[in-house]
Amino acid sequence: MSRFRPNLTFQQRTDTPVSTPKSLLPPAGALWSRPAPGAALWRQDESAGPIERLGFWLLCIFLFHCSSRILDFVLTGFHIPLVISVACLICLLAAGRFFSVFSSRIGMALIAYSIWLCLSLPGSVWRGGSFLLLTDQWAKSLLAFVLVSGLLPSGRHTVKAIRVQAYGLLVAAVLAIWIGVEVQGRLMLPKGFYGSPNEVATAMVLACIYWWLLLNNPAHSRLGKAVALFGFVPVLYVMLLTGSRAGMVSLVCLLPFVFLRYSARGRLALVSATLLGMLLATFVTPETLRKRFSSILAKVEITSDEEYDQMVSATGSSRQRLELLRASILLTLRHPILGVGVGNFSVAEDDMARGSGRHMGFWRGTHNTYTQISSEAGIPALIAFLACLWFARQKLLRVEKAHRSRPDLQSKEIVATAFTLRLALYGYAVFFMFEHIGYASTVAIFLGMVDGFTRAAWAPGARPIQQMAGQGPSPARFPGKR
Repeated sequence: MSRFRPNLTFQQRTDTPVSTPKSLLPPAGALWSRPAPGAALWRQDESAGPIERLGFWLLCIFLFHCSSRILDFVLTGFHIPLVISVACLICLLAAGRFFSVFSSRIGMALIAYSIWLCLSLPGSVWRGGSFLLLTDQWAKSLLAFVLVSGLLPSGRHTVKAIRVQAYGLLVAAVLAIWIGVEVQGRLMLPKGFYGSPNEVATAMVLACIYWWLLLNNPAHSRLGKAVALFGFVPVLYVMLLTGSRAGMVSLVCLLPFVFLRYSARGRLALVSATLLGMLLATFVTPETLRKRFSSILAKVEITSDEEYDQMVSATGSSRQRLELLRASILLTLRHPILGVGVGNFSVAEDDMARGSGRHMGFWRGTHNTYTQISSEAGIPALIAFLACLWFARQKLLRVEKAHRSRPDLQSKEIVATAFTLRLALYGYAVFFMFEHIGYASTVAIFLGMVDGFTRAAWAPGARPIQQMAGQGPSPARFPGKR
């Protein structure tokens, strides 16, 4: 009868000779439940050569810039992001992974989305504007998806990439505090990608989610978790100063998912931290922004001219968004197949307003990503975009389900990472209802992270080996070996 040693990180049949180097064997009594502090038992991709490793570190530089946007203010004349992107693309082509990126469901849905965006060009109300957006903004976004998805060789590298983005977003928060400007009391950067309060708020919501992973990663030491806890402070502070009600709603909608994730003790700590954060927010947030946030639920009393201007802006913004939503739905119904052209909603809305007797249109975006896509590129483009989000959710859920019941540290870190990415997906899904970012590179980068991570998590070497008593006499397998 076969005997097993359940206290090892992998199971070796005692009646089967196995020629394994002693360096691969764990010490006697080593348990998954008691790993070394900070140990991350992720698969080392043995097929990754020097080119792949170089490509990953170049990708980290690229992700840090995309998150922090620090190169929007320094060394602007050297075109460093372009140089890094080209270098990453060369590494991806040399590794032979360029076309394999589009073999996944997310990649295929994104290709379908891109094709339909191009098909809307001939019927665009302003072809020059659509062509410029496709060749400049969306082409860069699609390239970002390819680079991120193709240059993540393993799940361990995905965690590193998330950490890089978290620190990059922290740098963006520090920049906003240091050199940020206020427009109607709302904080933003003076130029560049974060030149709008809502764009800053989008980044800070994502930063909160990524720092949550650094705080709850089971492979991190207590010191690392303490550092992650302090990382929340500037991020949440900047989030409040943006005055973005959409960002605040997104964070509140994520709290139930996080609450259910914890045990009873963790839920008590989460509720206490939330109440303490709300109490501190009342002291650090200016009065005008507090009343702006309060206007989500009820009417507020105005006591000064500054508050009057702020509330007029908030009320006018809400009414304007409602009118823009109606206009985008109407344009979708009038042009359901190809839309009015990518980036041309404001032009079409102005024409529609003049046709109805108004002096001019609002000349604003839809403030809704879903109706932005449906009105500008048609309902098929919206279906392809929603398919990207749906496939991302399904792949993350499958990874979580496969590893949730496994006690090893590797599976726990996989589950924590998958849950974090799913939180970010839900946060985006909520934020899409308040802001039009259907062609932004941040969305493409996130989808690339999900695609690369789920592919690595399902790789044979990434799955923990658990041979239980009673299984057939299969040869022993070891972490990192196929």
